[in-house]
Amino acid sequence: MYRSDRGSIGCRLECRGRRDMLFGMSETPARHEQSPPAGRRMLLALVGFLLQFAGPALYTTMLSIPWARSSGAPAFALMIVGVAMGFLALRRDRRLRVKVVAAANVVLLATFTFALFWLAKLPQPTSFARLETAPDFVLPNESGTPTTLSKAYATGPVLLVFYRGHW
Repeated sequence: MYRSDRGSIGCRLECRGRRDMLFGMSETPARHEQSPPAGRRMLLALVGFLLQFAGPALYTTMLSIPWARSSGAPAFALMIVGVAMGFLALRRDRRLRVKVVAAANVVLLATFTFALFWLAKLPQPTSFARLETAPDFVLPNESGTPTTLSKAYATGPVLLVFYRGHW
């Protein structure tokens, strides 16, 4: 058995433990720093993942509102909350499946952003080098009366609109 002039081995280990606690090297976490169980952290990540799908669903339901359709702000807010939940779960739990869910959240947000701002972009308008006059024709108007293009054009500019008669 090893003995020093300070005391026995037990005292030496005890002193080392006190020194570690003094300098913040204790392996025992403080009670208030303990994180929730792993199942709850994974649940947090999965709820964030589900919010990634709820964002585009919300966008499709709000297409009738012009500001929501053009900006996608409500959907983006929901999806950003989902990404934040995924990263919060990742910060507390470093398991591979939580990392995969957090990465999938970011990929889904990037895909929605790309689809909204790049794929939905309208094509550039083409300019006509020269305008041509349509050939003269006779078609029934909305009340069924035959109408000639040349007679309508004689009264002023003509806008020709085709619409479906039976819905």
